[in-house]
Amino acid sequence: MNGVLLDINVQGDFAHMRHLIAALDLLPFWENGRFVLRTVTGLGYAPNTPDRVIWNRCQTDGLVLFTENRNDDGLDSLERTMADSLTPESLPVLTLANKGRFRSDRRYALVVAEQFLNAVADIDDGRLLGVGRLFLPPHPVV
Repeated sequence: MNGVLLDINVQGDFAHMRHLIAALDLLPFWENGRFVLRTVTGLGYAPNTPDRVIWNRCQTDGLVLFTENRNDDGLDSLERTMADSLTPESLPVLTLANKGRFRSDRRYALVVAEQFLNAVADIDDGRLLGVGRLFLPPHPVV
């Protein structure tokens, strides 16, 4: 794994994620790791670039895509791309399950931040390959 690609729909939320990581006293883990952040536009793509193109670039460049929940709209949607292109070696997509709650519920957001770091570490260690999509959090937080 060479880094994380922030999808256009979560770029603004990553500053909040970084503050949460700091609140969990895990910022050194993030900053000392090899977890480079990239953006869709930073890779030279337009914000409306098809999901298939973005997912394929992530697989080629070793980037884990971090996005918000997406739907199954057409042949180039993220769901369809993973359905027809996923291999046992594919990097997963990390999906923020509830962006509204992430923004408004600090306890929920802290759970998401911790699970995000755990997932990135597991992916970097070669675990979680080929699973497709990982929702953060994977289970409801009450």
